[in-house]
Amino acid sequence: MTLSTAAPKSQNRIFWLILAGLILLTFALRIHQLDAVNLRGDEAYNAVHWTKTPFSSVWMDMIQYEPNPGALVTYWGWSRFTGVSEFALRYLPVLANILGLAIMLALAHRILRDWRLALLVGVLWVGAPFLIWHAQDARQYALLTALTPLNFYLLLRIRDDDSPSAPALYLLFQTLTVYIYYVEVFWIAAQLVYLLTLRDRRLLMRMSRLWMLIGVFIIPLVVQIGVVIFVGEYQATAASTQVSALFTTFAPTLLFGDNTLPLIIGILLTLLLVGGVVMSRWREKWLIVAWMVVPIVLITLISIRANFFLPRYVVTVTPALLLAIVMIVASASRKRLRLAGGVVLLMSAIFSVEVRDYFYTDAPKAPDWVGLMDYLAGHSTADDTILFGQPDPAIEYYYRSPADLYIIPLEWEVDVADRESELDRLLREEEAIVLVNSERTWETAQYLQAHAQLIPGDTYPNVVQYRAWNVKSDEIAHPLALNFGDVATLRGYVLEDRSTLILYWEANAQTAGEYSVLVHIEAAPDAPPVAVLDHAIAGAVISTRTWSPETLYRDPIALPIDLPTGELTIRVGLKDANGDPIPLDDAPDGRYPLVTFTIDD
Repeated sequence: MTLSTAAPKSQNRIFWLILAGLILLTFALRIHQLDAVNLRGDEAYNAVHWTKTPFSSVWMDMIQYEPNPGALVTYWGWSRFTGVSEFALRYLPVLANILGLAIMLALAHRILRDWRLALLVGVLWVGAPFLIWHAQDARQYALLTALTPLNFYLLLRIRDDDSPSAPALYLLFQTLTVYIYYVEVFWIAAQLVYLLTLRDRRLLMRMSRLWMLIGVFIIPLVVQIGVVIFVGEYQATAASTQVSALFTTFAPTLLFGDNTLPLIIGILLTLLLVGGVVMSRWREKWLIVAWMVVPIVLITLISIRANFFLPRYVVTVTPALLLAIVMIVASASRKRLRLAGGVVLLMSAIFSVEVRDYFYTDAPKAPDWVGLMDYLAGHSTADDTILFGQPDPAIEYYYRSPADLYIIPLEWEVDVADRESELDRLLREEEAIVLVNSERTWETAQYLQAHAQLIPGDTYPNVVQYRAWNVKSDEIAHPLALNFGDVATLRGYVLEDRSTLILYWEANAQTAGEYSVLVHIEAAPDAPPVAVLDHAIAGAVISTRTWSPETLYRDPIALPIDLPTGELTIRVGLKDANGDPIPLDDAPDGRYPLVTFTIDD
């Protein structure tokens, strides 16, 4: 690849140095914090399901509702060599996007006829926020950022008839792209619109033959999509058409990242990009117009009947927008290189703000699944059940608790009897129910609050533990037989992660007056307690005046989060309505040293 036949070697060296710098910078921005954020739901779905062996029974079942077999095969092949870690799965889109940079440079040079202008397109590619976001997303979209520009490049080579291999390569890669993501047919439609503007019947017939062959090759895909729609009853989960969103959401998102603009500004931006290309002097201007407009029009029309209206489905419009910017500016002035360079630097500065926000300011694309799953794994046993409200595939990817996993079914939202029956069964059979709260769990939480015992403590955000009021003796981790006169026997305790203490009282007899629990935490013998947690049993739900003899009661206590570091001792006892503790043989003051533990710095 040379700048021109007459270009001096020094210019060639400068070009290659700039190109190498662009590639390295592109790689650096896309590899930065690649696995710092957990997989979002769709990525985790890929990790779990798209890595199944092709044509296995599981895979054949999956393609009845998953319409992208090419992407499935691609990720399966990739995972065979790299595994399914967050970094490995996202590294494939990184490489694809870097390849897309090289292809886009070649395409830009073919259109602009100037390597300097082509390099400016490359500069925009480096920092384009939407491309960076998808280059760090383990889905098929970043693969298209390389393949779609490649297909347009091969189309131009076929048009110019300067490569005998171009038709075969176009047939191969265009077919592959459709198999990876069927929406690629939008860009084939854009190619058709462009060819119609050329009024070249011979070229149109030549491409029509290639498209007919592609149509034959994708017959299995068409059949499979038919199965997905009519047998698997596939339903897209995006939004339906809203024309104003084309200007308020689509245009700014495709160009600047995840943004919104006022309607009038979005319209002006769209008119500037499309109109500027139309008014330019470049031979391939209608190619870029069709590339930008046709896929957007088609997704708008299709989304009238299907929920398919999101910018990510047309992410490969972004390369056309970047090329359009350089085309417009370079056509607007005789000093095209200087002006284009200034505009590109300005756009890069705007991009850098969005990229910084993406890495350091914006909410991450996925929750902290690892932190949540670590907490659940450390705070549950094989005798528990963990309830999730959202059917997020990331749960399946990250889940590693010994407890049973239960995803709340959609039917619970309408079938109240079924929900209550199932919750009653879980309360009977499981030691604890750990509920991970979300917008779909409030009815479940309401029922558990009314029919089960809440276990307080310093828990993970939105994680709540419930247990049946009927206490099972085998849940006592540290059994005891500490008798407090005629009132009760302390049968044992559980100390959960030094944040929750659970005492287990067996009633000896009902009392005339109310007795309560004494809990003192001491840092040293004979020193004042650092925490006094005296309370009525089970948050005053259980009364010693009415409790049933020989029945076991659970008494959970949330420990303070600001306890001092060092060795601490928990002392417990029972005291009457006057505050006088029941004396014990081992503790005349009625404060029995239950357990000693250490809090580190």
